[in-house]
Amino acid sequence: MHVPFTRPRNANAINESYCAKRGHMPYRPTGPDALQALDILHHDITHRDMADQNYWLCLRCQNLVPCEPTLSGPLSKMPEPKRGLELKQRRTMRLMACDRAVRTILLTVAALTLWLLHRQQATLQTFFGHYLPVLNNDALGLHFNLESSAFETFFTKVINLHGHAYHVTLLVIAAYALIQGIEAVGLWRGTRFGEYWSFIWTAAFIPLEVIEVVKHASYFKLAALAINVAIVVWLMYRKRLPFGFRGGSRALKESYKEASIVDVLRVAPQPA
Repeated sequence: MHVPFTRPRNANAINESYCAKRGHMPYRPTGPDALQALDILHHDITHRDMADQNYWLCLRCQNLVPCEPTLSGPLSKMPEPKRGLELKQRRTMRLMACDRAVRTILLTVAALTLWLLHRQQATLQTFFGHYLPVLNNDALGLHFNLESSAFETFFTKVINLHGHAYHVTLLVIAAYALIQGIEAVGLWRGTRFGEYWSFIWTAAFIPLEVIEVVKHASYFKLAALAINVAIVVWLMYRKRLPFGFRGGSRALKESYKEASIVDVLRVAPQPA
């Protein structure tokens, strides 16, 4: 008995693109219902094609592909890989993870730089005290006042950090780097924990970023704020966060469901 199934070509474009890059997931049904499953799978393949090559169902793109199956088992235990909308959202989350990974690296470098500068604090203070006026005289010839530059102001503050202020600054930078690192890993792996972690911490820092932009606006700060606001809005709308918003995780799983031949096989009439 044939069970009709139409593969949605437009909706399947993402799955086929992913399979073209990563390879198919052909599946060999086993058990008492294997013969009927194969009959359903192959009803739209001509006899000539069947004689030439061995066709098997790819669980992701739902197409019959001429290659040896890499997975096998009964229909009841047939795995369901990420497909369609879930794959599309996974790409977005990995872009977000890359942004967080870059921030993690920059913050880690900043923490290490602060630690190294603090270890050489006395030497740097001597250097700036003796040589900065000399360097500034040369810079004035180029119409640049080194002593009033942002570079000099920044390094003066850094090398003069000591005691409680130094330790607090170092711990804050290191903690922020750790938060961003956990967020990057969670988003890259696509876990629900990673989504919640990203949503909570990103939303928590937005008020601080707004205050910083108001006090000292710059294109970099505005861009960072815009990215974080976009991430929070995307997580709320697409990932249905937090805590049951727009139906929560249950509604999210329902939104991932699409026409699948796996479902057709599982509900097909069993042989007598």
